[in-house]
Amino acid sequence: MRAGVAAALLLACLASAQALYSSKDNVVTLTEKNFDELVHQGDAVVAVEFYAPWCGHCKALAPHWKKVATNLAGMAVVGAVDCDDKGNARLCASHEIQSFPTIKIFGAQKTKNPYTGAITRVGELFWGTRTAKPIVDAVIGAMTDQHIRHLKTSEELAAFRGGSEVSKVVLLTEKAETTALYKALSMQLHAGLDFAQVYLPLGKEVAAALEVEGPYPALLVIKAEGGGVERYEGELKAPALLDFLAGFSDKAKASSSDKKKEQAKAGGKEKPDKVKTLSWEEAVGLDAKEDMALLALLAGGSEACAEAEKAFRAAAADMQEVVAAAVVHVEGAQLEQAARYGADVASIAGEAGEGKCAQRVVLLPFGAEKAELDDYAVYSGGALEGKALQAWVTAAMPAFTTEVTPHNLQYFLSATAPIKPRSGDDDDDEDDEELGADALGKPMPPKLLLFTNKDEAPGVYKALALNFRQHSQKGVAFGWVRAGDDDNKGIVANMKPRTIPGLMMMIPMPQQLPNGQIQFQMGGQHYHGPLKYNSIAQWVEGMLSLLGQMAGVKPGADVEVPELAGDADLQAHCVDKGAGVCIIGLMDPASGHHASAAAALKAVAGKRAGEPLHFSTLDARKYRSFLSALGVLASDTPTVVALSASRMRYAAMPTKLGASDGGAAGEAVLDKFVDGVLGGRVRTQPLQELPRLVAGEGDAPGGSSGFGGSDHGDAGEADSGQCTMPPPGATPGSSCGGGGEEGSNAVAEPVEDEFDLSDIMSEEVSGEAALSNEEKLRRIEEQLKEEEAAAKKAAKKSKKKSKKKKSSKKKGGEDGEL
Repeated sequence: MRAGVAAALLLACLASAQALYSSKDNVVTLTEKNFDELVHQGDAVVAVEFYAPWCGHCKALAPHWKKVATNLAGMAVVGAVDCDDKGNARLCASHEIQSFPTIKIFGAQKTKNPYTGAITRVGELFWGTRTAKPIVDAVIGAMTDQHIRHLKTSEELAAFRGGSEVSKVVLLTEKAETTALYKALSMQLHAGLDFAQVYLPLGKEVAAALEVEGPYPALLVIKAEGGGVERYEGELKAPALLDFLAGFSDKAKASSSDKKKEQAKAGGKEKPDKVKTLSWEEAVGLDAKEDMALLALLAGGSEACAEAEKAFRAAAADMQEVVAAAVVHVEGAQLEQAARYGADVASIAGEAGEGKCAQRVVLLPFGAEKAELDDYAVYSGGALEGKALQAWVTAAMPAFTTEVTPHNLQYFLSATAPIKPRSGDDDDDEDDEELGADALGKPMPPKLLLFTNKDEAPGVYKALALNFRQHSQKGVAFGWVRAGDDDNKGIVANMKPRTIPGLMMMIPMPQQLPNGQIQFQMGGQHYHGPLKYNSIAQWVEGMLSLLGQMAGVKPGADVEVPELAGDADLQAHCVDKGAGVCIIGLMDPASGHHASAAAALKAVAGKRAGEPLHFSTLDARKYRSFLSALGVLASDTPTVVALSASRMRYAAMPTKLGASDGGAAGEAVLDKFVDGVLGGRVRTQPLQELPRLVAGEGDAPGGSSGFGGSDHGDAGEADSGQCTMPPPGATPGSSCGGGGEEGSNAVAEPVEDEFDLSDIMSEEVSGEAALSNEEKLRRIEEQLKEEEAAAKKAAKKSKKKSKKKKSSKKKGGEDGEL
């Protein structure tokens, strides 16, 4: 009988298992064969839904997904991958798809695997409401204007027109911000066209030079052949604009192909041009600023200097962003003033007078009032080449780095004020004691340590230290260690860098002593990305920002613990804050232990301020479905759960909070629980989806859903549930409508895991971007094997489970039914 029911159910599911999208929709069918070409090799932003045809939540999303595709036609690629198709099994596994639907958005950033040469884009998971508008907003948010130059003057226009041999697209608009439509066009067509924008209140001079009058916005194409200007007169819709502009891009194919070859050599993506064009007055104004700057002085006119300017921009892009670079066109009386930079005015005037372009590349020194310093340098290294130019620039940079040895390691790590650059052999400990003595009561600022085999700090590292010097006033410092030096073997052994060369950040962790004093210990966070200036700078900026948020309140301070009152609060407090663990007090104001529980939670929150923890409370009586999703009964409250939204794991405290001898005992119990969670001694359980926080949903089936969705019920509203991927060899039968004990969302066996600080923080800064597809797939296959082995082990134990366990499975099976 049971077999017959199962067979009937399976047949019903298979009958409904058909593709959700057809050729009539604007949704692109993505497969193992075309995914790389359309997603990784393409230039447009791509939104991908990974789905299974039998999944009810996928069916609910389908009309919204079709609407997204229609709204973004011509602006982005909206595709779908059928993970139920065996031909897409490796593709879905490589993207770690474990439930349906899963939405990923692939933005502009591409990476090149140094070993395989494969070009990939890393997709960002979409966590918002699964209706058209939030998804469209997320796709638009991934668009960039990095291929669009902003013009204000006729000189900038002339430089833009002479910059390359392709046709130019110019948008004249009364809007200050770049629209999503223009961003999308520039991203898709930048390989064969150059794009610029003119904000009319600031660019009237450009409009006059182009002889353009309203109405606005006005889209112009400056043709590669002959330089004629053609104005677009059609409707301002993406498909029509693409057709119009693609015609000019096709005419520029010959020059565009060279550009693509350069792009391939550069790692598969065109490097954005961040070289500014400055007027003479703006260039002179740089003398009063402290920052270094690299200037290309061009004399001879825009047309004559077009090639020289192009070569400088290319070299500046190749040398990374170690210093700000700009082009300055010099003419007339300005030639005489060029002598201030140490340039030979006579030779410049002579070359310009012969109709040639006179180019001098000048490095402005570090420090304000540069004219008084009189330390300008003129490049004399021959043809402009990125690496040579970068070496020349970084060699002139002052040292804001410290060589670290066993003699000054403690001084370096414990300093709470600016560190004076000095030799690692300096044994003078006078300053060490002064700067590090108060580490018991003050947090030690983070320190960066580079382990290298070189005998001096690399130029890129010097540039990082220089450009992040504003943080040095807070004690942030850049140190480096000669990893091959025998005297430093102890440092290398203790710090355990991942690689040589390798970079890590030492992070202060506060701990409150029994006497009430705060002690800080340093823990290391490794950098996992490429050792390139831009990548490291982005990581350092993100880490310092995160640490700044964590250090907002001193440990032991009187802090407010907010009360969560819905999905929006939960999203803001536990998801949007990124790294960290959310500690949520499930409170019952009617309980006799409520006051002591609230006091204990507030005391621990104050004592542990500065750690990656976010404390909050909620009224457990109002949110029964939230408790149910986390396996907590109403009779268990007041209690606490620890939730990691990024790791999709949670742990519930096994005892009531404040139930014993008042606040002090409750505080000790909570403190021990938090320590256990962070140290991996408390078991955590996986979440198939993040539970919702909707009042009055306690008796409703399927109360656990993803963030941001509206209530289920009315057709067309957001559906935020998930269908779990069946295990290998299993059918999706139970996910097609069945529940109960064999439902698709049965509570999994507890898995030993930990919310370790290094894991929590590395999720924000490392990720999988640097891994090849092959490496990702290998890891996923290993993980699947481990999970399969664990499932077999769990199956053997299932017969011995108590009635309480069976009840827990039934409760879990109700959530997310199809």
